Amino acid sequence: MVSRVASSGARATALIIAVCTLLSWGMALAQPLGQPLEPVYCSIAKKPGLCMAGESACTVGRSAARPPRTALPRHGSEARSDITKSCLCMAGDVSCATGREYEIGIPNESLSLYKTISYVTGATVTDQLWYLAIASEAATTGGVFFVVNATTSSLMTYNYEYFWNLCCRAPPDEDGIVPVSATKAIIYRGLSIIRVGALALIFGNTLPSAALVTFAITVSRTAVYVTNDYVWNRIDVKKRTGPPATEDMIVVPPIAQLSIRPRA
Repeated sequence: MVSRVASSGARATALIIAVCTLLSWGMALAQPLGQPLEPVYCSIAKKPGLCMAGESACTVGRSAARPPRTALPRHGSEARSDITKSCLCMAGDVSCATGREYEIGIPNESLSLYKTISYVTGATVTDQLWYLAIASEAATTGGVFFVVNATTSSLMTYNYEYFWNLCCRAPPDEDGIVPVSATKAIIYRGLSIIRVGALALIFGNTLPSAALVTFAITVSRTAVYVTNDYVWNRIDVKKRTGPPATEDMIVVPPIAQLSIRPRA
């Protein structure tokens, strides 16, 4: 029995080191790309005249002077245009989709940490109950499973929450609440099934026992995960700081340069 526990502990240690290494590499590669994706939502108050999002004429609500006719260089020729929209926003800005401005709320690093702590605390307790009740090797590997399960779950959950918020988080609704994402829950559940199933097999459980443990943990973790997301999305309410949009807006594609000069 001692040799089996020692073998399980060695496998668990190797697994934790491998997971930490992979997640560290992922964070190092994704961090430079993820930084620009957490902007302060730009202001889209609608006023006549051309202004960049964030200027006082856009945000305060005062009328801006009508701009003169402009000439846009286009392959050596000049095209006349009247630009009467109130604000420009870059393609991909949240306000282009919602027409509203919201505060960022809880910083991503802190929010991901808080959600990880509350989720992992609830999930690992239910996981351990299922493992002790169902797993064929619960008597010899129950304690090791608890430690490794909590560690790998924390690492995966924090990184998943952090990078999801950078790349894929939905904009808040009219009340400033980010809706619970079914896509996010399904992807995470798939990753969690792989992780839990692998742990159950690594610790020497039979295939039917490992499958049953994984199924039971999946059911309870899904309920905990969705509840955790629902509660935190209502704690992290995005307060609106700008009025709703009243006209169409100009969406500027992310081109290298756009030159606008007054016509002589």
